Amino acid sequence: MDKKSWAYILIIGDEILLGQRQDTNSHYLASELTKIGVTVKRIIAVGDDKSEIQNALQDAQNNSGAAIITGGLGPTQDDITRPAVADFFGAQLLFNPTLSEIIEKKYRARGIKIPECVKVQAEFPQGAQPIDNQFGTAPGIFFRQGDFLCFVIPGVPTEMKGMAEKFIFPLLIDENRVRPFLYRVFRTAGVSEAILSERIGDWEMEGIKLAYLPKYFGVDLRISTEAESIETANALLDQAEERIVSQIGDVIYGQGDIELAEVIGEILTANNWRLTIAESCTGGLLGAMITDIPGASRYFRRGFITYSNQAKSDMLGVPEGLIEKHGAVSAQVAGKMAEGAANWAKADFALSITGIAGPTGGAPPKPVGTTYIAIAHPEGLDISKFSFQDNRNLNRLQSARAALLLLHTTLKKYIS
Repeated sequence: MDKKSWAYILIIGDEILLGQRQDTNSHYLASELTKIGVTVKRIIAVGDDKSEIQNALQDAQNNSGAAIITGGLGPTQDDITRPAVADFFGAQLLFNPTLSEIIEKKYRARGIKIPECVKVQAEFPQGAQPIDNQFGTAPGIFFRQGDFLCFVIPGVPTEMKGMAEKFIFPLLIDENRVRPFLYRVFRTAGVSEAILSERIGDWEMEGIKLAYLPKYFGVDLRISTEAESIETANALLDQAEERIVSQIGDVIYGQGDIELAEVIGEILTANNWRLTIAESCTGGLLGAMITDIPGASRYFRRGFITYSNQAKSDMLGVPEGLIEKHGAVSAQVAGKMAEGAANWAKADFALSITGIAGPTGGAPPKPVGTTYIAIAHPEGLDISKFSFQDNRNLNRLQSARAALLLLHTTLKKYIS
């Protein structure tokens, strides 16, 4: 395959290797390059070391058609990317009066006297092309050596994105350094990666890759392909999608980056149904997930946070005797919470959650992580018990997510 459509991403900075700063630049660049049809072969984090930078750049030149380097273009002594890259290409750093004027003009516009050290940013590699920095002072650098392209841009995310979108991506497209790369993502919930793999079996489709992307709350499946044309790529993906849906369609809730709460909202809206919730251990987390979706007020009018036993009785009508007999964390109380919420809110569907989030409060036979989730619906009441972990934050997230999954499963029964 022509390596002109391959790229390396080099992230420069000791702070990355020391864990003092999170690298978000490579995530953005890899995602956007993939969208336009550039294959990212490697992402390399390199410290502020001239030889390390040059070794990584040599690797990129040997094995790809382009390198995008971010970081190390600032005015301080530890910003060595500019001289390191210039030396790699045998280019002398020369004072550029045009760039100097641009930098000084930006400082004057802000009413600030330009620091002496900033003037080093006007020292530019001979033979390279400046890349305009819309959001900062350090100009980017573009080298071309034969078929190899090298882009050197600041590590500040806003500056990096501006240069990538205005200069790098358009140039790669204009020079036909892209190859159609298409993919589709299928989102699942309530089933493990291992079970999905068993149901799908060995994946042998020529030209199509299948990837499992597990997370705490579900598994995404990505099918992808590279082809000579978009039409060919889509035809291959159509065949792969047909197979995926035939094998695991019952646990797929959506495609792309859609969230489960959004899918639920679409179902509720389409059927003019109303939803309410009653939360205890999650303390409003479930409500936040629901109302994160724009337009949630069409189907979600109110919710109840009943953290104490008294609140469960006062707001939802849960009998005090029931709580004394079975405990606040019980199937009986979860059921009454859901029924009480549905009655008060006059809702078609009502979710309730009661559990022991931890780290204290658990004891046999109800250890930390014990959670009951109930759903009241037009045909009755369903209650499920879950045994989560001993991590408080994770327990709360898993409880809210499990409640959404239970709601989605119930709604599907009514629309099937």
